[in-house]
This record gives sequence, structure tokens and C-alpha cells, in this order.
Amino acid sequence: SLDVQSLSLKASYQINDALSFNSRTILTDASPSVFTEAAVGSISRDRQYDTFEQEFRLNYDTDNLRAVAGLFYTTIDEESASVAFFPGQGTSSTFENIETENHALFGELEYDFAPHWPVIAGLRYDVEEASNVSQGVLALLDGTVLGDQTSATNNTYEAFLPKLGAVYSFTDDVSLGVTYQRGYRAGGTGVTVNPFMTPTPFSFEPEFTDTLELAFRSQSADGDRVFNANVFYTDWTDQQVVTERGPGDFVVSNAGSSKLWGAEINFRTSVTDQLPFLASAAYLRTEYED
Repeated sequence: SLDVQSLSLKASYQINDALSFNSRTILTDASPSVFTEAAVGSISRDRQYDTFEQEFRLNYDTDNLRAVAGLFYTTIDEESASVAFFPGQGTSSTFENIETENHALFGELEYDFAPHWPVIAGLRYDVEEASNVSQGVLALLDGTVLGDQTSATNNTYEAFLPKLGAVYSFTDDVSLGVTYQRGYRAGGTGVTVNPFMTPTPFSFEPEFTDTLELAFRSQSADGDRVFNANVFYTDWTDQQVVTERGPGDFVVSNAGSSKLWGAEINFRTSVTDQLPFLASAAYLRTEYED
């Protein structure tokens, strides 16, 4: 089951003809519960997430320069309790309290350095701090405690994420662009669930993607017909992989790297004023290296 409550607030202010300020605030409360049965036993998981998210943006827009700069901040407080019951053996219980803070400073600009030739440059600096206090208890059915382990971890991850691109506009309705962008997902920690050992913590490092994309955009003068196409290549390093070692016993590790190639095309038009027509096709190939 999942119970979610969310509240969002958006505000904007036009400072002058070129400059505007925008604010976005989101509060979320989520309580997912999962019960899983398997041949060797059952596992129940109850979690509580409290999330606060705040973003401030400055937008600048003139004839030949468009830019955005902003600050991002979020906190996530998570409490969870997992109990694995193994008939004829005992229980393996895990209790976690995870606190995560993320800070980011970002900016991006698009400048028309020549007619029909805008260039794009952006940078995001991201810092994430995570603390995890966990307790693992392994007990027999009669209540005898075989193991009781408490651990605490504190990790900080940071990354610089650049973006570069250029677009050539053949006309107002047809363009071809190329973009490079670096992506990132922070590392983290977790706790194992195993019927034969005391639950123990594990950790994993951040993963990164470097993507090069070529994009073709076109539409008819009246906007009735649209044809778009993309091809891309992604180099994925320090890839985070989830491995199930037993029923409900999941571990995340940095297993290796992979490369992805892909292409996508889509077409949209209107058969009549009331009947739109859409068609799309995509191809994706992934090659694991480690």
C-alpha cells in the first residue's frame, strides 16, 4: 500500500522586461508498506518519507541571450522497519533512519553568436550529504537474540555536471543540434536482510553518465505537422546494480560500466480537426563492459 500527501507552492515575479524570478516549494509525506511471501518465508517493510524541496531561479531573456541561474535544496528524512520471518528458524529485523541533504548551484545560457547559430553552455555543482543509523537484529523463534548490530555512516558526494551544445537553424521551423551532458546519481548505504546472519550495512559510490546527442527538429509553417529525430550515445561508468542475494535480500553495488546507443523518431499530424495522428519508433542497444 502507498499513502502520499503532497503540497506545492509556486511564485514568480517579473523584475523587468528581461529578468524574472521564480520560486518552487514542495512538501511530500509518503508511507509505503510492502508484504512479500516466498517459499522460505515472508518479509514486511514499512517506510515513512518526509521530503522538503526548494528551488529558486532567475531567468534572463533578450533577443540574442537566454539564461537561467538557480539554487536547489532538498531534505529527505526516511524511517523504515523491515521484518523477515523464516518458518522454523527465526526473524531478521532491520531498522533504519536515513537523513539526506542535497544542495545544488546551477546555471545555463544560450547565446546567438551568429545568425541561426545559438550555442548552449551549462554547469551544475551538486553536493549530497547522507547519514544512516541502522540496527539489525537476528533472533530465534523463542526470542533468543543471536545478533544485534548497530551502525552509523556519514557520506558526502559531490559532482560537477557540465553541458555544452550548439544548434543550427535552417529556418524558423527546422533545426539540427548537438549536445553533450554529464549526468550523475549519488551513492548511498543500505542494510542486508539474510536469515543466516545479522543484518549488516553496505555502501556504494556515485554513478556517472556522459551522453552525446544529435537532435533534428522540424514542423510545418502552420505547426500542423511535426517530425523529430534523435540519435545518442551514452557512456555509463561506476554503474549501480541491484542484486538479490535471497528473498528480500537486496544489495546495491558499483558493478562496472556499460555503453548505450539509441535512436528515436516521431511524427505528428492531424487527419482532421478532431483526429490527430501520432507515430513513433525507437531503437536501443546496451553493451555491458564489466
